[in-house]
Amino acid sequence: MKNLFVVINILVVAVSAVPSDLPRIMGRIFPEGRIIGGENTKIIEAPYQVSILNLGSHYCGGSIINNEWILTAGHCAGKPLSHYSVRTGSDKSTSGGSVHIVSGIYRHENFSSTPKGVPLNDIALFHLSRPIEENETQKSITLFSRDEKVEAGSIAIITGWGKTDHGMPEFLQTVTIPIIEKVDCYEAYEKLFGGIGENQICAAYPQGGKDACQGDSGGPLTINGRQAGIVSWGNGCALKGYPGVYTEISKYHDWITKITNLEL
Repeated sequence: MKNLFVVINILVVAVSAVPSDLPRIMGRIFPEGRIIGGENTKIIEAPYQVSILNLGSHYCGGSIINNEWILTAGHCAGKPLSHYSVRTGSDKSTSGGSVHIVSGIYRHENFSSTPKGVPLNDIALFHLSRPIEENETQKSITLFSRDEKVEAGSIAIITGWGKTDHGMPEFLQTVTIPIIEKVDCYEAYEKLFGGIGENQICAAYPQGGKDACQGDSGGPLTINGRQAGIVSWGNGCALKGYPGVYTEISKYHDWITKITNLEL
């Protein structure tokens, strides 16, 4: 599963079936990818997962962190406000649950990309026009605390509706992947992309084969029931030697608090 990347090989996860409508960084279009190694799951297993819609179609993933706030990737937040809505409480990205109007978009003020296309400060918040009525299919997730370390070897769970080998999945997908050392991830991307950002973490199996992909961008990476990362970018989907890269939430605790006024 992976929602990212570029025509030159660098993906920055985003979701859409129409190539011309995919998120852009440095003017590059991120091609279609596919969910790798995932399986169907129920929304009650990941009730914090949402589908961010662009003009009514699945565009990116996101997570409920409060009954009024959705956390996602910065590169998922570049469309006009009126284009967005958020579907909660459904196994499907195309139907069911509740659809919410977005009243405000807050992308990190230092969101940018390197000359080689690597997204930095890839985080954003969507404010909903009305509160979510929390229940077993739609409720908030606890975030990693300020500067809490994401330990290498931890088993992470990623969910989303990203592309599969058979097209866009009808049902929510899930995959488990181990966190790897930051230094190993940096070295994997150093030659082609100049490494990874300071506030990014990575997950991968040595042999590849499991990952997030197009359509998963902005979705949650969780460890033991708490969100540690946001699906951000990578080189291809589940390629051996190229881990999936995620925004490290604990490094943005103060920013999230400032925008939302929440006590996390």
